[in-house]
Amino acid sequence: MEQQSYVPLAGADGGPVTAVLVPLAERLGFLPRHFGTEWVTVENAVYRTMDYLCPHYRGGYWDFYDLSNGGALLVPSGSSSYYLKCEDNGVSGHLSPLGTGIAVCAMAYNQLGFRRDGRRFAEMFYRVRDFLAQQPEACQLLALLN
Repeated sequence: MEQQSYVPLAGADGGPVTAVLVPLAERLGFLPRHFGTEWVTVENAVYRTMDYLCPHYRGGYWDFYDLSNGGALLVPSGSSSYYLKCEDNGVSGHLSPLGTGIAVCAMAYNQLGFRRDGRRFAEMFYRVRDFLAQQPEACQLLALLN
């Protein structure tokens, strides 16, 4: 069995995981840089997951963030909060845009991680999860993801 190359709960410098907004000029390269040729699969999975968790969502602009631990995060920017409901576990509530992006990306990456070639997606899930652990909404996010 192959060992994981994942470095837990820290940024590249060993400190807290931080998020840096990707400048407009670098947006086109963001998903391919993190996911290679699977970037369209990831983008579609994120938006499908948002549709599942937030039935009233009707599309909009998403900000992209690089995480200091190598993670990638997509965050919706059209509202000050989003009402999410997970039909699988019955958890629901309002989350900030950042919390919404974390929940949606974590679920999408986790689902993609179960594919035969899903190692990169699983690793990305853990990188987002480590960022999640530092957020004020961490308990609510973990309940939603459980």
